This record gives sequence, structure tokens and C-alpha cells, in this order.
Amino acid sequence: MVLGACSREGHVEFSVRLNHEPLTRVDVLVIPYDAIGIRDSLASTAEAPKPEFPTLETALDSFRRRLPPELEAVYRDWRAARDRVEALSDTLESMDRENQEYLTAYDRFRSLYEGLAAQEAQLERASRELSADERDLAGRAAAAADTLRRWEAETYAVYDSLAAVALDESGREVVTLTTGAEGTADAVLPPGRWWALLRAPQEENPFRDYLWYVPFTVSGLTPLRIPLTDETVRADWRR
Repeated sequence: MVLGACSREGHVEFSVRLNHEPLTRVDVLVIPYDAIGIRDSLASTAEAPKPEFPTLETALDSFRRRLPPELEAVYRDWRAARDRVEALSDTLESMDRENQEYLTAYDRFRSLYEGLAAQEAQLERASRELSADERDLAGRAAAAADTLRRWEAETYAVYDSLAAVALDESGREVVTLTTGAEGTADAVLPPGRWWALLRAPQEENPFRDYLWYVPFTVSGLTPLRIPLTDETVRADWRR
């Protein structure tokens, strides 16, 4: 009886929140093997140590993109418009496309989306106008990232084959989920050890991503809720 219960699939809800706000429309990879563990193992036996840039890393972590005062309001409006577009998009998906209410809502969605695109273009132009210090930091970051990529290409050359073996041994598949309007995503997973992997860009820092890598075990006995929040996030190099 117990063995039968432990072999059941389990319902898992992933809740992605940052600074107490839900992250919507981000992909969560649910992996049945320790992907980062494999990479760490390869790194520990590498002929050359992993390149380190502690001074640069500190500068990258503390960097915050500073918009000109006249664009601060545009940025706030852009975030509000983005939230409205995403919420309306979710509403449209659940509506009957032959209904007049759908047509009215779609017209509003199209208008909001066009305004959002214009704001994004304005912010993108502003982001290119970096100060001298910011250009210097960007150049140092690019050079360091190239060095790191070369080391990774050599060190992780056999990663794909090792990951394929681990996937085959698990007897399961990688699952890709996308969070909805509340920052949640649901899955029904076979029993066993899993890892949730999520990478999302830091809007205020063009050099860093948010990275979550959270292990959990599905037994099928009770539903699971996996929080991907400030407590489990770390910064990672965007490259």
C-alpha cells in the first residue's frame, strides 16, 4: 500500500515572486537530474580553474541603470502599461472570439500594445546613451564574459552527453512551464527528485540575471508548492 502511494504522480505549483510581486510570463524548467551539479563536477576536475573577477563582479552587482529624470515617468508608465497588456492578454485567451465583448477587448489590447511598443522603443534609445563610466564597465564585462565563455566551452564540452545519460537514467522528461498572471505555474509530475530552474533578466541591471535553482522531491502523497522568491534567488552573469 505504501509503495503504491509513493509511485503516484504529484501536483506541484511553482510560485515566482520577486520583491513581493509576481513574475509573469517567465519559463520554469523542471529537470529530473542535477544539471548544475554536473557542471560543478566538471568544473572541479578542470585543468584550468574557473576565471574569477571579484572586483568586476562587485561593480556589476551594484550597478543600477539610471534613467534621465525625464524618462523616469516613461519607465513607470511602461511598467503599468505592460501589466495592463499582460492582464488583458490573459483575459482574451479565456473569451469566446465570436463574442462582441472579445472584439471590443481586442481593440483595446491592440491600442495598449501599440502604446507599449512606443514606450519600449523610447526606453531602448535611452539605454544606449550610456555615460563614460558605464561604457567602461560594459567593455570590461564583455571582455570578462568572453574569457568565461571560452573556459566553459572547454570545461563543459562533455556536458550534453552526461546530461543525456542522466536524463535517460531518470526515466523522465524535462518539463517547461510558463507562469501566468499570478506568477504561478502548475504541473503533474512523476515521483522522484527534481530541480526547478528559472532565469529572468534584472530590468534595472543589464549585466545580471536573476537565477533560481531549487531542488524538490515528488512523492505523490501531498501537493507541493515550490516558492521561487527573494529567499532562493541569486544573481548570475548575463551573457
